Amino acid sequence: EQDALLKADIIVWQFPFSWYSLPGLMKLWLDDVFVHGFAHGSTARLGGKKLILSFTTGAPQALYAADGVFGHQLEDYLIQFETTARLCNLEMQKPVYTCGISYASRNETIITQQIAAAKQHASRLIAQLNAELTTA
Repeated sequence: EQDALLKADIIVWQFPFSWYSLPGLMKLWLDDVFVHGFAHGSTARLGGKKLILSFTTGAPQALYAADGVFGHQLEDYLIQFETTARLCNLEMQKPVYTCGISYASRNETIITQQIAAAKQHASRLIAQLNAELTTA
């Protein structure tokens, strides 16, 4: 995992937003891979690489507002990732996210809409990666 990160110019963390953070397995991966001496500290080796967060939420965008059910904008929950990027000297890029994609629906119309939204999400991520690579 660390060798792959060293070869990359851009690191993408792709995940479903879970309990306002990373899912448990991704957090375990982060703990195992982004260790002191590799990702941060005086011998850190990831500095200068770009980091893009790419994630989906089950809840619709309207719930992520100061006056929404959660009481915070979605961007407020990203501070933890910005702090990690800063610690690792990674250049945090604009996140790519799509709200309202949930595995819970069994309605065919909603599933079709979510598949289309997921494809649009992937297209936006690819466009951002291409833009980052051409400016590198």
